[in-house]
Amino acid sequence: MHKSSSENPSLSPPLLLPLHRHVERIARAWPHKAAIQTYDGVFWSYSQLHRISVGLGARIARQLALAPGSLVPVALEKRASSVALILALFWLRCAYVPCDPSQPQARLHRILDQLNSHLLLANGTIDSSVSRKVEVINVEAWVRELEGQGSLECVSLSSDDGVPFLFTSGSTGTPKGVKVSHRSVAASIAAQQALYGTRQQQECGNAFGAPLWTHRCLQFSQFSFDWSVWDLTMLASGACLCLRDLTDMLPEMGDTLSCLRVTLLQTTPTVAKLFTPSEARHLDLLCLSGEPLVDDVRNVWAPHVRLINAYGITEITVVCCAQDRFTVDMPASLIGNALGTSRLLVLDDNNEPCALDCPGELLVCGDQIAEGYFRDPERTAAAFVRLRDGAKAYRSGDLVVFDSALNALRYLRRKDCQVNIKGLRIELGEVQVGLTRSASAQMPICAVDVEAMGNELVAFVVFEPSFSRSEEPNKIKKTGPATTQEIEIDTSSSRQALQELAVQARTELPRYMVPTVWIALAELPLVSSGKLDKRKLDQVYQRHLETWCTAQTQRKSTPDDDNHKNKEGPRSAKGPMMTSVLEAWSHVLGRDRKSISSNVEFGFLGGDSILAIRLSSHLRRLGIGLS
Repeated sequence: MHKSSSENPSLSPPLLLPLHRHVERIARAWPHKAAIQTYDGVFWSYSQLHRISVGLGARIARQLALAPGSLVPVALEKRASSVALILALFWLRCAYVPCDPSQPQARLHRILDQLNSHLLLANGTIDSSVSRKVEVINVEAWVRELEGQGSLECVSLSSDDGVPFLFTSGSTGTPKGVKVSHRSVAASIAAQQALYGTRQQQECGNAFGAPLWTHRCLQFSQFSFDWSVWDLTMLASGACLCLRDLTDMLPEMGDTLSCLRVTLLQTTPTVAKLFTPSEARHLDLLCLSGEPLVDDVRNVWAPHVRLINAYGITEITVVCCAQDRFTVDMPASLIGNALGTSRLLVLDDNNEPCALDCPGELLVCGDQIAEGYFRDPERTAAAFVRLRDGAKAYRSGDLVVFDSALNALRYLRRKDCQVNIKGLRIELGEVQVGLTRSASAQMPICAVDVEAMGNELVAFVVFEPSFSRSEEPNKIKKTGPATTQEIEIDTSSSRQALQELAVQARTELPRYMVPTVWIALAELPLVSSGKLDKRKLDQVYQRHLETWCTAQTQRKSTPDDDNHKNKEGPRSAKGPMMTSVLEAWSHVLGRDRKSISSNVEFGFLGGDSILAIRLSSHLRRLGIGLS
C-alpha cells in the first residue's frame, strides 16, 4: 500500500497537549508576550488572555452549569473576547459549535435544532428570531468585568473531550456536524509546528520544548470555517493573533496587513489576489489552502515570501499535508507530503493501492482524524473506514496522484458532488434541497439541478410544461439536438419566478451557497443511459451568458432620446482613464479586452464581490479611485 509519508516518530506524547494548556504554559513562562491584537487597538498579553479565559470559564460554570462534553453554540465576531470564550469552553471540557450570525436564520435554526440547545453564547448582535428560539447570553460584558480575576480550579482534562464542533455543507440539505477531539487538535498543533519550524523562534524554546514563535498571524477566517482552527492553534506556540472584522478587512487587505504588521497569513489563493507583495511588506510566510493553487498566484508570491501550498479539510482537522517553499517552476497542483502523524494513502475504486503516477482517492490516517459526523452513523461509516491493518482512515473524496518524479502528491479534482467555489467546499445536494425548500406551493417547479461551472454556482430550474409554454412562444429557445428536446425558457413569467426563487433562497442558504446564475428549462437534458447530460447543461450555460451579455449591451446602448432612431453598437472606451478601467476589467475577469465594452455591467461578465474587491485594489494601484 503506497504511503506518501509514514508517521513521524519525533512527535513525543508531551507535545500532544490541548490548546488551552499550551496557552497556560506560555502565560506562566512569558506573561508579557503579545497574544492578541485587534485593528481597533485592543492588546492582550498571554497572561491576560489566560486570566480572562479562565475567569470567563469560572463565570460560565457558576451561572450556566454546563456539563462536561456539552455542545455549546457560539456566535462570534472578530474580537479578542471570541478567543477568550473558546478557551474558556475548553477549560470546561465543552465543545464549541460556531454559528455564523450572518448566515440565513433558517439554516442557523436547523443547526440549533440538531444540537437541541437552549442557549447561545455570543459577543455581538443576534437576530431577534434566534432570541425567540434560544436564550442568548452576551459574554462581552463579562469579559470586561473579569480581566483582573484569578484562575479557575477545573476538573482534570481527558484528551478525548471534544473541542471544535464544525458544521459543514451536507448533501441531504441538513448541515453535518463534525466532532473534533482534543487529541486531533493537539496532533494538528504538532503538525503545524513541524511545518512552520523554528525560522522565527526566539533564542530559547518554550517550557515544553516546542518553538516559541514571534510570528504575527492574521486570524482571517470566520470562526464557523475550519481554517479558523489553524489560526487559533498558532497560540500554542506563542504567536500573536491579529484580528479585524472580515467586512472591513477584505476591501483593505493591504492596509490590514501593514497596520497589524502581519508576518504570517493562512488564507485561500483567491484572497491572495486581493493585495500585492509591496502592500504586505512585513509578510514573511504565506500558507494557501482551501482551493487549488493557480499559476498566477504562485508566480506573484513565490519570489517574495516563503510560500506553502497546503491541503486539508474539516474532517482531518484542517491540514494534513503541504508543499513547503514553493518556487515558480513547481506545478501549482503540488500538495507535498504528509505532516505530523498523518499517513496518506492513494487507493483505486477497489480500495487497492494505486501504482505510482496513477490517480486514486486520497485516504488519510492518523491522530488528526475527527471522530465522525454528529448523529449520523450511516455517513460516518461511509467516510470513516477501517483499513486492513485496523487503522482508521478518512475518505477525502479527492482524487490525487503521487508524482514519482517530484516525490510528492498532486491534487487533481473532487470525486463526488462536493465542489469548491472560491475556497468554500459546497455539497451541491444541500443547495438543491435548499432551493426546493425555497419554492412556494404556487411555483410550478418540477425539478432543480445545481452545477458548478467555472467559479459560479448555476441553478437549472425545470418548470411545468403548461407554465413554460403559456406565453411568448417566440422567446422559447431550443438549445441542442432535437433528440434531447432540451429547451431553455425565457418568458416574463419564468424570469419573475426565478427572481422570487432567488430571493427565497437567501433565507434558506448561506450567501456563498446561493447560485449566481439562474436558468429556466422545460426539462433536464439526459444522455442515452438516462443520466444527466452535463455537457449539454454547460452549452446551455455558455449560450445563456452570451445572450444576456448581448441583451444588456443592446439595452444600454439604446439612447433615451426619442429623436435618436438608430441603435448604436457597444460603446467604445473614451479617454485614457476609461481605457485603463476596461483593461483592469479584462485583467480581473480573465476576459479578452475586445469582449468588454463600457455599457455592460461588471456582474453580467461574471464579476462578484471578491472580484470587485480585486478590481478596486487594481485600480487603486493605477491611481484611480472608486466611489
